[in-house]
Amino acid sequence: MQSIRVAFRSIVLGACCVGAPLGASLGAQAAVRASEPAARLDVTVGSAAASGSTLREESTWTMQAALTRRVARALRVGGAWTWRRGGGRSDICVLPPDNSPSCLDRVPRQSQATLLLGTGTQLDGVDVDLVAGPALAFGEGRPLHGVMLGGDVGLGGEVFGFVVGYRFTTLRSRAGDRQQYRGPQLGVRVAF
Repeated sequence: MQSIRVAFRSIVLGACCVGAPLGASLGAQAAVRASEPAARLDVTVGSAAASGSTLREESTWTMQAALTRRVARALRVGGAWTWRRGGGRSDICVLPPDNSPSCLDRVPRQSQATLLLGTGTQLDGVDVDLVAGPALAFGEGRPLHGVMLGGDVGLGGEVFGFVVGYRFTTLRSRAGDRQQYRGPQLGVRVAF
């Protein structure tokens, strides 16, 4: 019985010696996370390769404003608004199987609203985030719905920094038209 007490005291003493510094470290990390700003606004511009069932493949310029809020330690929710430039008909025409010639559209001018759900972490002062969500695009042509996926790396201070990211969006209309946009983004981040 004496040896069981000695063994139990050794385990408790060892747990206290190791657990106290570990607990203090975890508590300090939690305090740092609690002091981090809860909301972020990213404003980015970039180039996207566009393709689709009725689009000619070309690059288009995009601009995006995304507002997200931390709701749990590694969970962010928010929304994004994306603008794309485009322009009219092209001179590229296809001959579908039914022999009715059809000219491909250039990338349309579009606005896109996206609900975002994401996760992220901080590695040595660098924010790394992954986001995804349903998207609704409208503008020239039919309204489209789909999904947007993205990843970001944020660099900078607590309040102001820079963000580099990549976006992939796939959209469909009710009539079956498909569009995809993918490309890098570069911009600024403001945390508050």
